[in-house]
Order: sequence, then structure tokens, then C-alpha cells
Amino acid sequence: MKPSSYVLGRVVASAMLVLLLAGSTVTWAHGSLNVVCLSGVEVFLGTESNGGAKGVTFAGTDNPLLEPCQWTTNGLGGSWIASIDRTGPAGLGHQVSVQGGRWLWEQDDGTLHRGKVTGGWVMWPSNLSEDIGCGQGVAKFSITLSVVGHPLGGAFEGCLDDTHLPFVFPFRIWGKLSISSP
Repeated sequence: MKPSSYVLGRVVASAMLVLLLAGSTVTWAHGSLNVVCLSGVEVFLGTESNGGAKGVTFAGTDNPLLEPCQWTTNGLGGSWIASIDRTGPAGLGHQVSVQGGRWLWEQDDGTLHRGKVTGGWVMWPSNLSEDIGCGQGVAKFSITLSVVGHPLGGAFEGCLDDTHLPFVFPFRIWGKLSISSP
């Protein structure tokens, strides 16, 4: 049985996702490039499905673009949520394929960006001492995105720290969201 915090987190995250996706529009400035750092936590581990998981859900805030993007609680006032489906076992020594899902990012000014997760991967180091670019024992990911009303889409690339229990809980995620200019 999953802890009640996971159930509550899933309910809250799912409700936010449904409400925000239901009646939102997207405003785009032609010739612009939207790049922002995002950080957050994993709010639902997903449900096991055919050797993978469906509905793994993350939520958090947007942050100033400082290279490299880092996990922080100092947001710009916007928020984001994403739900992904993956194949394969997660964890140290593994790599999984991201197969789909949904995402959205609402800026502080109310501008909403949303779409589908179209693919990608998550790769974990072989052990807690190995660093593959995100810190010792921390996974690295690259996810491709479609963007409603925008033909070129975008990407979310960064790090996932889900192996350092009990020191890191809830699990942390951070990275750079890039939306290509139209």
C-alpha cells in the first residue's frame, strides 16, 4: 500500500492538471524563445503497467534562467505540472523510455503553455557514487514536448534525484524548459 501522502499528492496534482488543461488558451509572441528553469518534486510514482509506469507526476515552480539550472524553492511565481508514461524499470543502472504524457507551465502573468510529452529518456548512473552530469547518484533526462498552438514544440532536459532516500524526499526534479520560436 502506498503512503497516504502519495494518494493525496496524486489527487491534488490530477485535479490541477485537469482544471488547467480544460479551458486554457495559449498566447505566443512571434519570434520569441521561451527558456526557463523549472524545479519541483515527484508527487505520484505512477501506476505499474506492462513493465513500466503510467501517470508519473511532477509539479513545481519556474525559476530564473541561471546556467546550470538547479533545484530551488525560489520561484518566479509561475507553476508547472507534468504527467509521464514510461517503459522499463527505473532506478540505478537503468534507462527508461518516456512514451507519452501531458504537461503545462503557467507563468506568473497567466500565460499558459501546454501540450503532450512526445518522447524521451531517463538514465540513472550505475551506483550512488557515479556522476553522469547531475551529481552523484542522480539521474539525467531529456524529454521532447509538443506545444498547443505551436508547431515546433520544445524540450525539458535536466536531473532527477530519486535515489537518495531518506535524505531526499519527496524526490526532486530540475532542469531547463525550452520552447522553440515559431
